[in-house]
Amino acid sequence: GIWNTEFRHSEYFPQKPFENLPKKFQDSILHVGMRKEESSLFKIDICSDDYLKFIVKELKPLIDEIYSTRIDPNNTFIAGSSMGGLISMYAMCEYPNIFGGAACLSTLMHLQIISIAIYPVNKVTRFTLIMERLRLTPYTNPFNAG
Repeated sequence: GIWNTEFRHSEYFPQKPFENLPKKFQDSILHVGMRKEESSLFKIDICSDDYLKFIVKELKPLIDEIYSTRIDPNNTFIAGSSMGGLISMYAMCEYPNIFGGAACLSTLMHLQIISIAIYPVNKVTRFTLIMERLRLTPYTNPFNAG
């Protein structure tokens, strides 16, 4: 496993969908992340792309060098639970040439937020396609109150 830090929400929240949101939606996500008035779950800017880059460019090559591994995507999976499940799904979407699959356990997906993040965007991303395969749209998402 990879140890997480106090910045895990910023490191694990999918960055590209977040950045494609209108500013008012970004602000509402950051506000939802407030546990107390003075303390946000997002203590730093969302930086999951840098976190994934660390895993793909530094950590995985080190593991492959030290241990006898099969490095192709068919033999390389990523897994996590809760926010770790969310970043695992994002990792598979962003690096399909590295990760052939992801085990996303008890995934903290903020489904309504992700639905909002994906569907107003004009370009189709791998993340969108996976959400569509899961049949989670703003219209069929069972967690979408609106």
